Amino acid sequence: MGGCAPGGHPTGAWDEQTQRTQTDVYGNALYISTVDADKRVVAAVAAVAAARGIPKAQVALAWVAQKAIVTAPIIGASKPQHLDDAVAALTLELTASELAQLEAPTSRTPSPGTPDAVGRPLCCAVFLT
Repeated sequence: MGGCAPGGHPTGAWDEQTQRTQTDVYGNALYISTVDADKRVVAAVAAVAAARGIPKAQVALAWVAQKAIVTAPIIGASKPQHLDDAVAALTLELTASELAQLEAPTSRTPSPGTPDAVGRPLCCAVFLT
C-alpha cells in the first residue's frame, strides 16, 4: 500500500522541525532507510494537491481510503482542520491518472513493517500537521 510516511510527511513540510522530529529517536531511526523514497511520495501528493487546489491532507487521506486493502484509515488529528480535511477526503475521488502518479514512487520503496506487493506496510497512519 502506498502513501505511508511517518510524522505527517505526506501533508506537512518535510524539513519542518518539531519537538517530535527532534526527540523521536525510535521513529527517526525506523524510517531513515526510506527518507529519499518518502520524499518522492510527498512530492507526488503535493503535486496532485496543487493541481486540484486542495490541501495535501485530503489527497493523502483519499489515496489511502481508495485502497481496497485499507478498511479503516487511521488519522492523527490534533487540530480541528485535520478533521475537516478527513471528512472532505471521504468524498474525494482521485482519477486513475492521479492514482498512478501517487503510486509511481511507491513501486520501488521498501518500508519497515509487513510489506505488500509494492513494498509498503499493510498498516498505515496518516498524521496531519
